[in-house]
Amino acid sequence: MVVCKNCGAFMRFDPGTQRIKCDHCDSEVSPVGIRVGDESGATAVPDDDNFEAEIYTCPQCGGDIVCDDDTAATFCSYCGASSVVLSKRLEKIRKPRCVIPFKLTKEECFENYKKTLKKAIFAPSYLKNTTLIEKLRGIYMPYWIYDVKHEGGLYMTGKRQHRSGDYLIVENYSISSFINSDCDGLAFDASASFSDSLSRAIAPFDQSEAVDFSQAYISGFYADMCNVPARVYEDNAVSIVDKHIAKAVKTDPGLKIYDIDTSKSSGDGAVAKTEETLGYFPVWFLSCRDKSGKNVSYAVVNGQTGKVAMDLPIDYGKYILGSLLLAVPVAVVLNLFMVLSPTALLITAIVFAAVSFFCLSSQLDLIYTRYLNHDDEGLVYKSMNHDMDDQIHEAFEQNGVKKKEPVLTNVRIGDKPSLLGVVGAILITFFQGARVMGDARGTKFAIPVVILVFILSIFANRSKVTEYADSKEKPVRRMKMPGGEKMAVLFKPLAAILIAVAILVIKPVHDMYYYGGAILSLLLTLISVYDLVRGHNKLALRRPPQFAKRGGDV
Repeated sequence: MVVCKNCGAFMRFDPGTQRIKCDHCDSEVSPVGIRVGDESGATAVPDDDNFEAEIYTCPQCGGDIVCDDDTAATFCSYCGASSVVLSKRLEKIRKPRCVIPFKLTKEECFENYKKTLKKAIFAPSYLKNTTLIEKLRGIYMPYWIYDVKHEGGLYMTGKRQHRSGDYLIVENYSISSFINSDCDGLAFDASASFSDSLSRAIAPFDQSEAVDFSQAYISGFYADMCNVPARVYEDNAVSIVDKHIAKAVKTDPGLKIYDIDTSKSSGDGAVAKTEETLGYFPVWFLSCRDKSGKNVSYAVVNGQTGKVAMDLPIDYGKYILGSLLLAVPVAVVLNLFMVLSPTALLITAIVFAAVSFFCLSSQLDLIYTRYLNHDDEGLVYKSMNHDMDDQIHEAFEQNGVKKKEPVLTNVRIGDKPSLLGVVGAILITFFQGARVMGDARGTKFAIPVVILVFILSIFANRSKVTEYADSKEKPVRRMKMPGGEKMAVLFKPLAAILIAVAILVIKPVHDMYYYGGAILSLLLTLISVYDLVRGHNKLALRRPPQFAKRGGDV
C-alpha cells in the first residue's frame, strides 16, 4: 500500500483528481513513479514483468481478487457471499503493460446504476436498495489487448452485370490487391470470473487515456487475476479485423463498382500477425443475491465512461400486476373498435401460441448454452483445462434441465420419435378418414396443418451438438437443447395451436365451442408466457460460481 509521508495513514487513488490522496491530512502525490509500500512516495517502480500482491480467495466459490487492504475480507464480489473470511496469500503476478485509471467515483456510478433501474419497472425491489452502494467495488479487470497486422497479396473474384437489349451480360473478374493493415487496441477480458456478455456490454474503453502501469493506481481499489491465456481470444480478434478488411475492400472507390466476393478470397502472404499485451481496465462491480440466496445477479459499470450493464430478473408479482393494469384499457379499446368473430378469435389464438412457441424454443437454447457456460470462452477454457465439467453439469441440472452427454456428430433430424410425430400421424388419419367418408369440410386444412406440425416437430427436436476441435483450448460450439427436454416446455403452446386448429377443421355448429377452444388455447399460451418469464430469470439470475472448488453451491 501507499503510505502518507506526512501522517503515516493509508493513501488511495482518487478518481476525481487522478492523484494519490490521504483521507486524513489531505496530502496528495502523483501516482507516476510511486513505489507501493515506500513511505517517501518518490521511488520508481522496478521495471520487471511481475509485481508482488496480496491475493484474497473466497472459500465458497474460489474467486481470486488482488487487494492491498484487509477490507477485502468482508464479502465476495463474485458469488455475493457476505460475512466470509477470505484466505490471504502473497504471490507474484504478471504486471500489465498499461492501466486505464478510474475516472468515476463510486457515488457517480451508483447514480448511473439507479438511473438504469428506473427504466426496469419489473425489477425486484432488492435491486433498488440504496444500501447496495456499500457492495459496489472498483475492480481493475485484466484485458488482453491485441494488435493485428495483415500484410501481403490478396486475390478475389468480382463481377459486373448490365443489360444490352434483351441480354443480361455478366462480366467476371479476377482482382488482386496488396493488403497492409494495422488494427490496434482490440480488447477482450482476460478473467474467467468476468462474464464475456457483461464485458462486451460495457465496452468500449478509451485506450488513448491508458498510462503506464503503476501499482499506485490500485491503491484503494481491487484487481482481478488474469487466468485466461491470450490465445483464447486471438481468433476472435483476427476475425474482427478480417471483417473490417472485407468491408474496406468492398467500399474502396476503385473496387466498389465490382460485386466482390470476399468469402472466396485467397492470400499470398496476407496472413495475420498478432501481438498481445495485458492491460487493466476500470470496472465498478456489484453482485447481489436474490431472496432465496441461491442465485446471484451482476451489475457492472464502466469506470471510465459510466456505461451500465446488468442482469435484470423480473419480479413475478410486479409483472402480473402490470399485465393486468395494461390488459384492462387494451380490452376496453378493442371492445369499442373491434368485434372478433369466433373464427378470427381462434386464428388470433394460433398466432399468439406460435409466437410463444418460437420464442420459448430460442430461449431454451440460450438457457442450455448459459448453464453449460458455453457463452463465455474464458470460462470454457478454464473449465476444460481444470477439470471442472462435473461442476458445470451439476449447476445445470440444479436449474431444472436434465443434462445429456454431448453428441459429437452433425445435427440429425428425426433421430428420435417425438410427441409431435404422433400428433401428425393422428391428424393425417383424421383427414384421410374425412375424405373417405365424403366430409370435405376439413380437407382443405389438411396440407397446411400437417406441414405446420412437422415443421414445429423438426424445429423442436433438433439435438444438441458440440463439436470439439483437435485442441481442447478452442472448442467449436453449436449448442441446441435436445428435443426431449424442449418438449417438456413446448407442449403447452403446441397444444394451444392444435386445439384451435382442430376446432377450425371440425367447424362445430355452436359458437360456444369456438369461444371455449379459444379461451383454452389462450390460457395455455399464458402459461407459456409464464415459462418465458421464468426462463428470462434463469438467464438473468446466475448460479453462484465455483471457480476452483468442488462441491455444491452455497
